[in-house]
Amino acid sequence: MFKKRTVFIVGAGASAEFDLPVGDALKQQIAELLLGAAGSVNSPQISGFRAMLSRMCPQDHNELLQAGRQLGAPIKSFVSIDEALHYFSSDPLIVRIGKMAIAFLILKAERESKIAKTDRSTGLPDLSHAQKTWLAEFLSMALSFLKRDEIENAFANVQFINFNYDRVVEQFLWSALYVQAGLPEERARDVAASLRIIHPYGFLGKLNWQDRRGVMFGGDGYTENIPQIAELILTYTEQVDHEKVRHEIGQALDDAELVIFVGFGFHQQNMALLKTKPRKRQVYATAYRIDKDNHEIFMSGLAEHANSTVRFFDRTGYDLLSALRPSIMSAAS
Repeated sequence: MFKKRTVFIVGAGASAEFDLPVGDALKQQIAELLLGAAGSVNSPQISGFRAMLSRMCPQDHNELLQAGRQLGAPIKSFVSIDEALHYFSSDPLIVRIGKMAIAFLILKAERESKIAKTDRSTGLPDLSHAQKTWLAEFLSMALSFLKRDEIENAFANVQFINFNYDRVVEQFLWSALYVQAGLPEERARDVAASLRIIHPYGFLGKLNWQDRRGVMFGGDGYTENIPQIAELILTYTEQVDHEKVRHEIGQALDDAELVIFVGFGFHQQNMALLKTKPRKRQVYATAYRIDKDNHEIFMSGLAEHANSTVRFFDRTGYDLLSALRPSIMSAAS
């Protein structure tokens, strides 16, 4: 159980544990989708995207395809799709088609993720492939020493700042509480929904178990609502002006006594959103496959606000939470 105020800062590497694409892979997929849609490629995925544009955006269909070509061609020159959209922020058509490509591909990735399958015998979510993931470890920590009657308090002191567009966190927690913790479906929904999650760059919207009008995890295989979903995504340029979100991030971090970075890439634009008042707090951070020569500059930047030692680990989120569970639970008590 987390007794101290704890903030998890979640990046693309966290969702990678569930088979969602990280920066380079997502960039490549977006480039192939946009260039293919603007050309003569007719794979099922590209044809589906092209057909969606034709149906949903008939008035500016051709202009969007051309804008997609403009984004897809140089996208490899940027660190991330977010940086690319920031570069093209003065062109609304490029930003619009970029967001639609993101929504289209992330929904597809959700459908193909470790938590999208259903147990054929029960019809319930099949989480058998997600046991060795950071979210499984997190939930185990949150429920540790709790009675079932107290489960509504599991996330009382926890908050997430999630830089990903997907809904892996929400879907996993609801599924695990329902299937593994044995809660009735409605109670599992309420407990999962009690976890406060900030999405600095927006996300694909509420799930259908959160809102009747929400989009099911991975979508339903159809693409008619992609333009509407894409509007929920914020570029870095748009986020800069999103004062409410910046205030929520600042408030969460100012109150935090323990901060845990999971799968975070420490990109400058994201670090700029995480400034907080100096106070004594403990910080754990994954730095999986990040060259150790970069660790010092990341650690010094974080230490300015932590007022204590920042600990970096060349581990995945699962490895960090499982191997250092005693240390983390002690820090959270």
